[in-house]
Amino acid sequence: MFERASTALRGIRPTPRGAAAVALLLAIVAAAALRAWAGSLVHGPWIQVDETIYAKLGVNLWRHGRLDVLGGPTGFYSLLYPAFAGLPLVAGGIRNGAEALRVLQAVTVSLTAIPVFLWARTLAPRRYALAAAVLALAPAGLAYSGLLMTEALFYPLLACTCWAIARALETPTRGRGATVAVLVLLCCATRLQAVVLIPAVVTGAALLAVGERRLEPLRRIALPAGALAAAGIAWIVWRSASGRPLLGSYDAATAASYSVGGTLRYLGYHLGDLILITGVFPLCAVALLGWLTLSGREPSRAVRAYAATALAVTAWIVVEVAAFASVHVGYVAERNIFTLAPLLFVGLAAWLGRGAPRPRLAVPLVGLAALGLCATLPLHRLLAPPALPFAPSSIGAWQALGGLSGGVQQAAVLGAAAVALVLFAALPRRALWLLPGLAFVVLASASVVASRYVADQAALQQQRLVGPVPDWIDRVAKGPVAYVYDGDPDWDAVWANLFWNTRITRVVDLPGTHVVGALPQAEVRIGLDGRLTPIRLAAGPLPVSYAVVAAEIDLHGTPVADAPQSLPGQRGLRLWKLDGPLGISTITRGLHPGGDIYGNESATLTAYGCSRGAFRATVIAKQDQVIEVVRDGVTVRRVPLRGEQIWRGVVPAPPPLTAAARSGRRTCTFGIRAGGLVGTTVFLFERR
Repeated sequence: MFERASTALRGIRPTPRGAAAVALLLAIVAAAALRAWAGSLVHGPWIQVDETIYAKLGVNLWRHGRLDVLGGPTGFYSLLYPAFAGLPLVAGGIRNGAEALRVLQAVTVSLTAIPVFLWARTLAPRRYALAAAVLALAPAGLAYSGLLMTEALFYPLLACTCWAIARALETPTRGRGATVAVLVLLCCATRLQAVVLIPAVVTGAALLAVGERRLEPLRRIALPAGALAAAGIAWIVWRSASGRPLLGSYDAATAASYSVGGTLRYLGYHLGDLILITGVFPLCAVALLGWLTLSGREPSRAVRAYAATALAVTAWIVVEVAAFASVHVGYVAERNIFTLAPLLFVGLAAWLGRGAPRPRLAVPLVGLAALGLCATLPLHRLLAPPALPFAPSSIGAWQALGGLSGGVQQAAVLGAAAVALVLFAALPRRALWLLPGLAFVVLASASVVASRYVADQAALQQQRLVGPVPDWIDRVAKGPVAYVYDGDPDWDAVWANLFWNTRITRVVDLPGTHVVGALPQAEVRIGLDGRLTPIRLAAGPLPVSYAVVAAEIDLHGTPVADAPQSLPGQRGLRLWKLDGPLGISTITRGLHPGGDIYGNESATLTAYGCSRGAFRATVIAKQDQVIEVVRDGVTVRRVPLRGEQIWRGVVPAPPPLTAAARSGRRTCTFGIRAGGLVGTTVFLFERR
């Protein structure tokens, strides 16, 4: 069968060695340049809190030799990526360093084409190896190279690791076994997700043993398997002895309860997504190579070793991600599986190089299975804005189909998949070289759309959370800054400001609030005089000379800078130079942007340490109504107003009746309850 197919494909002119090398180099340079240009359009983080965590870990690793955020206890996320990303961030500062890092990441992901080409060249002619290498430059998930995410390093590293596993299975040597062990550990040090590569190595050997009908492959892999097992045991012992979570910041994954039904459902989702994001043809080709290998009909040991590796690694990673996503994500976690793409592209090249065998029984089964898996995808959830950070390949489909009904979306996606499967099964052998080209066009188009979307969303994120000058705090503050968090539902503003401003050294939570994410933060109590005292830390003033807080809160000090935010109901952030210990003067609630109070709503002002002073307000009625002026929950004045009438009022603080009140240890609350829409130009407490 293979001889007849190879004869049929001889009409395609082989690619000379030098021409293939030049073409590969040009493809890498072009891809790196385009990725770097796309990254230059990304002016800040998009995926919070991940990007800020990796930036802080990298900076602290290079400056202080510690993997932590703000000097507090931080669970393990990654070692290699912070080391990779931290150096340019330290050398060039956050703004310039991030720009340099994006260029470095563009080059890094583009270099993945080299191991893909070299591996595929051992399984197929140069023309198909070159096609696989070019395909590895195209996935939409590579838009992450413009972000501070581990994908930029994990993508090439996983490709090299899979190649090493296949070589060790094909022809075992001590050197190859040691290479497998080292690369798997490097993958784990980049992303803990890679821990499943340890059982994948053994599973690959077992699959190869089935295909070869002998136990020799299991003996071939004994050295790397033993080394990885020893490393795993050492990790468990060390983490247990030190009282640290086994999986660091991902330890919640081990504590969650996973259902078989939920995992199987998400397994179907992720397999269907993997088919689509790699262009349909590669995964089908790998399935056919696996069929031939397991049935004992694949004559090439190199191809058998590849197929066993591809099946094992793909299965373990997809099952792991599916189980995790079923509980912790709720969407298709494409960002955790698209790194399998180079492995599958090598399979497409190997399949074409073997003469594109299409067994009569296997082809329809593979096609029907692929179409069925694509049909399981919940497009109404996948093609929606909340899912897009997890699935960049869906961005183009969302822009094209997002406004259509679920039935139309399903028909469009399944129709496209069906056409691809028909081409895969029925295209004449002499025309099969079209398959990599068609896949490249689809993947590259999706990649362009995804890169533009990432840049737009990063710009929108900056505008929403930090305003036009993201490092506004570092430009003004001359000392350490505390970020006082008041429970704003847009908590990612804390992370965004933390990313850009290295002067922030503490995050302080007002009572009943907590910033989401692995962020060391101090919970405080508010004294009657407004002073903030840590609850879980040693009593005493917080060692900062500046503080940033929502504009609704006035601190004891002088305001020195403001940052507008495009957030619903928010007036922005304000930086204060403190007069002394960190403390709150007043908190205003209920004023909408522009100072409006809506009908049948109230605006309140809480003044701390209000032994002497008065509440002052200027109200402009927008319609006929009666407003109520309230002090400490009691209405002290009712004021009838006509439309456009202005009222200016002063309400003194109640007289201090105790020694504590006279010394400033008390609070006063003032408010205005509007019967209709009113505006305010003055709403403050004047101290005397």
